[in-house]
Amino acid sequence: MADADRLEANFARLIHADNTAGLSVDLETRALAHAQHALDLMAIGAATERVRKRLYALAAAFTGTALWAAIDRMEPDRAGRHLDRGLRLARLSGDTAMEMRLWGHASVLYVQQRRLPDAVAAAEMSSTTHVCRRDPLFRSLAAARLAAVHAQAGERAAAHRALSRADAAFHRINAMERPAFVDFYDRAEFEGLAGITMLRLARHEEAEGHLHHALACLRPEFPSQSGLLLRAAGHCPTSPRGSGGCMRHCRGLAAEPWARSARPHRSVVRAVRPRPHHPGRRYLLCR
Repeated sequence: MADADRLEANFARLIHADNTAGLSVDLETRALAHAQHALDLMAIGAATERVRKRLYALAAAFTGTALWAAIDRMEPDRAGRHLDRGLRLARLSGDTAMEMRLWGHASVLYVQQRRLPDAVAAAEMSSTTHVCRRDPLFRSLAAARLAAVHAQAGERAAAHRALSRADAAFHRINAMERPAFVDFYDRAEFEGLAGITMLRLARHEEAEGHLHHALACLRPEFPSQSGLLLRAAGHCPTSPRGSGGCMRHCRGLAAEPWARSARPHRSVVRAVRPRPHHPGRRYLLCR
């Protein structure tokens, strides 16, 4: 279906814009308009079941991008509305990859709202979707996010177990075609999430090591990932055992708003929230 193909291409462009420049109110508005267009297409003529599910999945995808934009700007009321709609659309589509993405976003939203039990539950929902059982990349990403949320909730043993699962799954990732919204997940993103987890567990030297690895693995096509890593690495000493200054810096990072809202690199879930005088910064935690 040509219209669905065009929507797919538009979604890829929105994801690229997020990766390179970050989300904005304009991108959120465009994402919602595309989501509505996908739903409107089902009212025109008689769509087959396959086409109908694809359009539901596209509507969920665009709604998920709008959700992340609202989370990124810490606007929980609007984010909550996007979340409810996105999850409903993802279930109607039967696309478990999209459902995994939305539950991951839900976890970040709940961390922002200090609803830590809900955040853990949402991250666990994300990690138990069918796509995580089938594909080690999704399994690794969901487990790494879950580790960061467990650490935020003070659940040390669970955080270590989840991070171990994420690492094991990461080493099983194979090359295959995947949705555009997981293009960002690479070694840098994994190391960033591991670093955030270690910061939250007050394992500062290990956090420093993960952040340095993440910085070394950054890809130039994802410039929005570099803000937090550069900031952290710029304060890290060359000594493998670290220093008091580095430890103080790591503790400061753990207390930052972006660290509380969970997404390193992007979720280093992603990275540093844009500020008026620092437009290149993003939230390090999850998409």
